[in-house]
Amino acid sequence: MSTRWCWRVRSLVFLLLLVSVSFPSAVNAQEKDSEASRAAEATGVPVRPNKIGKDLLLNIVDDQKAIWTSPARLRFKDMKWIVPLGGLTAGLIAFDSDISRNAKEHTGWISPAKTFSDYGLYGAIAGSGMLYVAGRWHQNEHLRETGLLAGEAVIDTYAVTLVLKPVFRRPRPFEDDGNGEFFQGGKSFPSEHAAASWAIASVLAHEYPGTATKIFAYSGATAISVARVLAQQHFSSDILVGAAIGWLTGRQVYRAHHDRDLPGDAYGTFEPDEKSQRQPGDMGSPYVPVGSWVYGVFDRLMAAGIVESQIAGMRPWTRIECARLLEHVSELDPQDITDPWARNAIESLQQEFSPEIQHMATGKNQYAKVDDVYVLARGIGGDPLSDSYHFAPTIENDNGRPYAAGFNSYSGATASAAIGPFAFFANGEIQQSPASRPYSQAAQDAIQLADFKPIQPVPGTSSIVRARLQEAYVSYTTHSFQFSFGRRTLWWGPGSDAMLMSNNAGPIPMASLDQTTPVELPGFLKFLGGIRSQFFFGRLDGHQFVNTEGGAFFDRATATWVGTLGHSLSNQPFIHGEKLSFRPTSNFEFSVSRTGVFGGPGFPVTFGRFKSVMFSSASGYNSADDPGDRRSGFDFSYRLPKLRNRATLYADMFTDDEISPLGYPRQSAFTTGLYLPHVPRLPKLDLRLEGGLTDVVGVEQPFGIGFFYWNIRYVDGYTNEGQILGSPMSRRGKRYKASTTYWSSAHTSYSMTYTKDQANGKFLGGGTSDKVLFAATSRVKSNIDLDLQLQYGTWHYPLLATSRQNNFTSSLEVKYVFPTRSK
Repeated sequence: MSTRWCWRVRSLVFLLLLVSVSFPSAVNAQEKDSEASRAAEATGVPVRPNKIGKDLLLNIVDDQKAIWTSPARLRFKDMKWIVPLGGLTAGLIAFDSDISRNAKEHTGWISPAKTFSDYGLYGAIAGSGMLYVAGRWHQNEHLRETGLLAGEAVIDTYAVTLVLKPVFRRPRPFEDDGNGEFFQGGKSFPSEHAAASWAIASVLAHEYPGTATKIFAYSGATAISVARVLAQQHFSSDILVGAAIGWLTGRQVYRAHHDRDLPGDAYGTFEPDEKSQRQPGDMGSPYVPVGSWVYGVFDRLMAAGIVESQIAGMRPWTRIECARLLEHVSELDPQDITDPWARNAIESLQQEFSPEIQHMATGKNQYAKVDDVYVLARGIGGDPLSDSYHFAPTIENDNGRPYAAGFNSYSGATASAAIGPFAFFANGEIQQSPASRPYSQAAQDAIQLADFKPIQPVPGTSSIVRARLQEAYVSYTTHSFQFSFGRRTLWWGPGSDAMLMSNNAGPIPMASLDQTTPVELPGFLKFLGGIRSQFFFGRLDGHQFVNTEGGAFFDRATATWVGTLGHSLSNQPFIHGEKLSFRPTSNFEFSVSRTGVFGGPGFPVTFGRFKSVMFSSASGYNSADDPGDRRSGFDFSYRLPKLRNRATLYADMFTDDEISPLGYPRQSAFTTGLYLPHVPRLPKLDLRLEGGLTDVVGVEQPFGIGFFYWNIRYVDGYTNEGQILGSPMSRRGKRYKASTTYWSSAHTSYSMTYTKDQANGKFLGGGTSDKVLFAATSRVKSNIDLDLQLQYGTWHYPLLATSRQNNFTSSLEVKYVFPTRSK
């Protein structure tokens, strides 16, 4: 089963389980609580006595009925728990096999951990019984009820897991090679040990809500749960879902059957502090997609000095952050904004982000909506290039969408939601693309040699028709830090090409921590100005081979390969990245960044290896301490304040393995550019000039390999699904780029871009590529966006064709933008 398909199945498994069992019980608990409270006020006793016998059996029947019938009572506010726990569980499912493999290395822990988890749970159940007996013996009704409800909660959780295990049929970690695939036959998902121990802990913590009791109860349940992972009996996601079922079941049992005349927790749940959600820094907010029209408008406003306070080289930005920028603009004197286009642009942005502006004013952040639906039709005549890992592609920075000669189409929809500190975003597409032409035998041989792969690449691809989640994530925000999990696209760079992270490849499943709003450090560090940081940890896809040899890397005879031609590795490499940006003045910003590819077959993810890929600057290529495929970046932008039209000068560079491109500028790939927001005497016309270089003198590897974006260990390179994560210029080439845009309004613009790529003859025989792109965008009838693109391209790579090839691409996107609604 492919990694992509496994991801979909696993996410579906989690959602079905969570919606059907865990969270509905929480909803029903609130309804039960209200009913029980009214009965208690009228009679002074619970609805049904807590007694062993018929009453207990009837209570259990009521519990099961509440659990299995409550999906119909789901409410929107339950998303505040479904969304974050859903993201966390989906993340653990994705990394289950790696966590299990790391735990398996400690073979001495397996037997003791299994013994501890078994006897720990038996002890907890026995302890519940002792509480019941002690309560009866000492006529302590509180103790008696605690023991009885704990036992009732255990029975309820066993009933739930007994039904779910044969439904999801997941093998245990010691079965089926430890892959943890669902529906293969097994009893691993969810964990009944975790469910039962957390059910007991939940009841105990609710009956005796003191801090010491909660620490004791939840620490014990956590220890039992972790021991099941160390004992190779369950995966981490089995534990998390089991713990959620147990805690919520314990809460339901307590709230439905607790005698209100006895001491105990008054509410028995964790609700977010509403006051903490009234600050913009604590409001959940989806990101504005990297390809959105708003960034071009903000770029022009920032270059003109109207927008001052955001980091341009780190995107995407949250919608709340865009609203904050507009709030600062509203403080300016309208007479200072003399450009009619700028006034129109500000009005358009204020309309786009009016819900967020309203939320910031009222302190209430709650909405759910379908943002847009769209159809993109693309026709390609001639012979295009779609392999950005080896040649300059015909279509670039398009989120990794497949394309080939003929008719291509992409139909999709976008939806988003926010409630308090939580947010949700999803963009799904149906993609269709024809089959691509195969490479010649000579080209396959040359590519095999250049990549240092053990076998020739697959010649061509078949036609593609697929449904795909482009971006989908959940997030939680507090104090202007946003944690998100899901498929995301990042853009690191101030220009139209980003060297380390761009949207040239498809989105990556990742967990990220993002400081969404720049802040100033106190004291003498204040001179650094506004600071913004971002960290992510993700997993790549599409890698087929890993070289596990720890000695003579360039000796093909001794290289040790893991992988199969045409099939993605089941254990894909991971990627991490961090970026720190500074804006010491309103005209100057700079950033330092780092990424690293690590893990995969033969290189289990351990704390030591993660520390090495994070901080090491030395090359350690043996299999024991390989620091991974690291890249360090630096970029800056400087707005020339004395020029009337405020031109912005910028650069973006990175180097492989070394500590910083500032220390090794001659070994760095780079892009540099100049942006003029207003051409003299043509105020609605801008101009951007860029040049890039990956053909650095003296930076070579054996066989004439393109050094940048390639690695001797991870020979599929710095790619996701075969496409380069950074700039799509050749791995050993030069790029010249010029573009100009006429801005009729914020939503209507006409642009022309010329791009020329030149590859060094030492890399796959060299070659050139030229493209001229015309694009026109407009919004009609207030809610329909049209985007027309026409591109003529030529290329000549002697390895692929003896003469220059031509291609023509035409595309039209029609997007319906739904009216903004907020609650």
